[in-house]
Amino acid sequence: MNRRRSLPRAMVLAVLVLWVSTSYAQDTDADQAKALLQQGIAQYNALNFKGAQAILLQVERSALSQADQNLLDEYLGAKIEVALQKQMAAMAAYKSAEKALKVNQLTKAKEGFSAAAASEYLPAAMRQDAKAQLAVVIQKIRIAQQAAEAQIQPSAPAPTSQPTIQATPLPPAEPSQTQKPSPEPVETVVEALPQPELTETTVEALPQPELMETTVEALPQDEPPVQTEAERLVTIMENRRVQARELLVLGQQAMDEHQPERAVAYFQRALALTPDSEEAQRQLAFARQMTGTVGESGIISRLEQQRAVARQVADVDFDMALKRAEEILARAASDAEFENAIEATRVGRNVLETNKSLFSEPEYRQRLIRVETLLEDITQRQEQWQRDRVQKQMQEIQQREVERQQRETERRRLRIETLTERARTLRSEQKYDQALEVTNQILKLDPTNERAAEQVDMLQQLVLLQQDKDIHLTQRYEEKRQLIDLRRAEIPWYELVKYPHDWKELTIRREPFGAGRIADSEADRLLHQRLATRIERLEYPEVNFVDVIQDLRDQTGVNIHPKWNMLLLARVEQRTPVNVDLNNVTFEKGLEVVLEDVGGVGVPLGYVVSDGVITISTKDDLATRTLTLVYDIRDLIVRVPNFAGRDVDLSAVSGGNDGGGGFFDGDTAEDNEDNVSTKSELINNIMYLIQQSIDPNSWMPIGTVGAPGGGSISELGGQFVITQTAENHK
Repeated sequence: MNRRRSLPRAMVLAVLVLWVSTSYAQDTDADQAKALLQQGIAQYNALNFKGAQAILLQVERSALSQADQNLLDEYLGAKIEVALQKQMAAMAAYKSAEKALKVNQLTKAKEGFSAAAASEYLPAAMRQDAKAQLAVVIQKIRIAQQAAEAQIQPSAPAPTSQPTIQATPLPPAEPSQTQKPSPEPVETVVEALPQPELTETTVEALPQPELMETTVEALPQDEPPVQTEAERLVTIMENRRVQARELLVLGQQAMDEHQPERAVAYFQRALALTPDSEEAQRQLAFARQMTGTVGESGIISRLEQQRAVARQVADVDFDMALKRAEEILARAASDAEFENAIEATRVGRNVLETNKSLFSEPEYRQRLIRVETLLEDITQRQEQWQRDRVQKQMQEIQQREVERQQRETERRRLRIETLTERARTLRSEQKYDQALEVTNQILKLDPTNERAAEQVDMLQQLVLLQQDKDIHLTQRYEEKRQLIDLRRAEIPWYELVKYPHDWKELTIRREPFGAGRIADSEADRLLHQRLATRIERLEYPEVNFVDVIQDLRDQTGVNIHPKWNMLLLARVEQRTPVNVDLNNVTFEKGLEVVLEDVGGVGVPLGYVVSDGVITISTKDDLATRTLTLVYDIRDLIVRVPNFAGRDVDLSAVSGGNDGGGGFFDGDTAEDNEDNVSTKSELINNIMYLIQQSIDPNSWMPIGTVGAPGGGSISELGGQFVITQTAENHK
């Protein structure tokens, strides 16, 4: 027996352990799925769409709630795909703009940087960098336009004197007879050449190049000149071109030495020698352009200074952001603090991305690796912290569960002890049924309690024996009472001439207000008395039915329960209007008039009184509810005999007959009881009268007690046991 009891006990414990383990596993999966979902959304918000997609693909969808599943589907659907496509398009535009800028395709670079700066799918640092690059491109376009305009519109002539090239004459030779006069110097020829307009520069300060002397030597007197005037001009022009080339070389060297002012002077002198030289014009325009962007006070110098300052500021901001992230990480003890550390690191990365152009490629890579390493360290420490927290929570839950089980076990033990003591007391008082109920409660608390199980078997036997004893005693008692009633009913008529001795009390039972129904409860009798009370005024002009019911409750204090579900089937709603105006009527009559007004002929309504409550419904519904009441009719079935007197001889009184005799002729006649109804006949007559007077179609055959679907009537010891609807009982 102990083995059979221990096997279910072990099975129950195994099921409980499995259920608790499953619950813990489900909770853990749900927490992990929720955490991954939040992490993926955070990566999406940080514009790391590939990382968000990778994290969200790891989420166990079945472990999420319905709302979280919809959120996961939204992100894994078109949202991340669209974001990735737009981010890739923006990055491609940025890279294309960088390439275009390197080859000086400014228009294409401007378009690419504009698209990248306007994209909301790029990191803030990259958008900021795109805006900065766009500003540089716009500045270069503006400078190029100004340079083009400068080439088209020449500058005003400078007030400085133009350098002249003179031919240095050779010393005069000694005259001879055969010598011819030497030709005139060619200075006038050189000065007659057109000169370009030069800008205001200080040519005197520049080192002068060693120029070739343009002289025309006088031929010996004995040798005639061999060059014509045209040949001399050609020679002069060739010398000017040679000198212009030398000046161009010197100007190029000045440009290489970052001295555009000196280069401008050289190029101006070269252009003065060869005004039609495109090379001199181009170099001069470029040098003039550079004079406004270089030098100690030039734009490039200021930009370099600003760039150096900006780089120092960027380094400080970058280091401060990473230092703050490391400090937060050192004391991080919550998800919010880890997020703050990540945010601080992202601030550093944004500073780096925003000022990317200030660093060289190795410097940028070094700082970027530092940022990524710190982010990875934060992520790893956060994940470890989350795992530790989950483990700690699990330990706390397990500890609380152990403590709860201990408290529950202690409470159950105390409860069992209390119930055991109570069951012992009830057994000593021979209240075996109550003791059995208490013992069953002990078994519910502790199904393995063998003593309680044994007590249940014993108490069940004792309860049956006690019930049998009680039934036997009740049977003996009722038999004696019935025998007494039968013997009282068999008392000869001459002891009770017409009525029993308690006929007045029997008659009072038939007084109004339901006193004649023996089976009525005290609450029903009081309710019938309330129904007979009068109400001075019932005025309901187009009042909702539900409001009328509430007013009747307020006026009478009676519990009224309308069965709205059945009334709705009969098309009677709470808002059905009531039109009743009555004065000085009983509550019962007023209620009947209201129900008649609401239901009408098509849907007759009625009510029943049961346990102090008036229930309103359709009569068809109420006809299905019957109740059995007992009516005392002993005062109606008393046999009253017909008394037969002696024969009276009137002729004897007048003396007409001989032989004498008395007033009565012969002996007194025997009582004539042939026409007196028996007790059974009286009972049958009353039954017939009741069945014909009260809803004849609702009765079952006489003698059928409690037959389903109809009323019944039977007689027992001078009392009618009638089963009928409440309406017919009235």
